Amino acid sequence: MTGEGAVLLLAGLCGGMAFLLLLPVVIYPLLLGGMARLFGRRPVVPDATEPWPTVSLVVVFRNARPLLEAKQRNCLQLDYPREKLQILFCSDGSEDGGETLLTPQPGLVVLANPRHRGKIACLNEAVEMATGAILCFSDVDGLLEPEALKKLLRWFADPAVGGVCGQRVIGEQGHLHAAQSRYIDLDSAIKGWESRLGGLASSDGKLHAVRRELFRPLPEAVADDLFICLAARLLGGRFLFEPEARVRVPLPSRGDRHERLRRRRIVSSSLRGIFLCWPLLLPWRYGAFAVQLLINKVLRRLMPLFLLLLTLFTLIGTGLSALFWVGALPLLSVYAAAACHALSGGRRGKVGKLCAMAWYFCLGNLGMALGWYDYLRGSPAAKWDPIKQD
Repeated sequence: MTGEGAVLLLAGLCGGMAFLLLLPVVIYPLLLGGMARLFGRRPVVPDATEPWPTVSLVVVFRNARPLLEAKQRNCLQLDYPREKLQILFCSDGSEDGGETLLTPQPGLVVLANPRHRGKIACLNEAVEMATGAILCFSDVDGLLEPEALKKLLRWFADPAVGGVCGQRVIGEQGHLHAAQSRYIDLDSAIKGWESRLGGLASSDGKLHAVRRELFRPLPEAVADDLFICLAARLLGGRFLFEPEARVRVPLPSRGDRHERLRRRRIVSSSLRGIFLCWPLLLPWRYGAFAVQLLINKVLRRLMPLFLLLLTLFTLIGTGLSALFWVGALPLLSVYAAAACHALSGGRRGKVGKLCAMAWYFCLGNLGMALGWYDYLRGSPAAKWDPIKQD
C-alpha cells in the first residue's frame, strides 16, 4: 500500500471510530431531540386518577443502618392512600443490625434475611410477598418527594403503559458532582425524548414502577432496573418517564475506586440482561425501539473500544501526516486533563471542573471495559454489596 493509501485508510478508520464514539453521547441525543420535537407526542396524563391502584413499594438494602430511619419516615410520609400502599423492606444479610431500626406496622413489612444472597434474590422474594397491582422499586438512599408516588402511578390509568420511572436529583456535592450531574441531565433528557417517541429503552433504578403482570422473576447477575423495563417491553408494555416524580439521591459515585467498580458491575450485568432479551434488538420486530436500545445501551457500552482504536489509529497517523495532529491534540488534552485531576487530587474552579469531567470520562471508560471483560468471560457480577457513604 502506498503512503497516500495508508493515510486515507487511517483517516477513514479514525473517522469511523470518532463517529461511533460520538454517536451515543452527541449524535443520538441531537437526532432524538429533533425527532421528538418534530414527530413526538407529549404523553397525555390520564384523567382518571381515582381509584388509585394498590401498590407495593419495595426497598432492598444491605448494611444501610444510617439511612433506614430516614427512608422509613420518607415512605410513611408519602401522599398516597395508606390503605392502598404496602411498604416492603428487605434486608440482604445485613451485618449492622439496621433492620432493628424499622418498625413493622400495618402496611409495612420487614423481611430480614440472615444470609447475604444478593439483591436479585431479595427482590424476587419481596415481589412474591407483594400484594399490590403495581410494583414500585426504590433504593434505600433515595428520598421521594411527597407527591412522587402519585405522579408516577397516575400513568397506569392508561392500559398501554407498562411501567414508569421517575427523575433522580443529586442532593449533595463532591469532586465529581459537576461531571455526574451533566451525565444524569443528559440521560434524563434522552429518557424524556424517548418517552415522547413511544417508550424508554431503559429505566432508572432509583424510582420505577411496573404492572405486576409484566414483572418476570429476575435472573441472576442482571441489572434489575434495565431487565424489568426490557421484560415489560417484550410482554407488550411500554415504559414512560415522569420528570415530576422526583427522588433525591446522593452522588452515585462515592469515590474513584467506587466509580470504577460501579461501572464495571453495571456494564456486566446490563449486557447480560440485554442479551437475555435479545429479540428486542431486531428492528423488523421492534422498529425504532430496537435502534434506540442498540445505540443507547450497546454502542454506549462499546465506547472504550472505539476510544482505544481512535487513539491508536490517530497516533499511528501522526507519523504519516501532520493532519492527524488535528485529532491527536484534543485526545491528548483529555488524557492530560484527566491525569492533572488524578495527580492534583481535584482542583477547584473552572479548570478543576474540566479536569474532573475528563477524569470521570476516562474512569468510566475503564470501568466499562472491565465490565465487558467480565461479561465475555462469563464471570457474573460480584454479589451486591452497595457503598452508600464515603
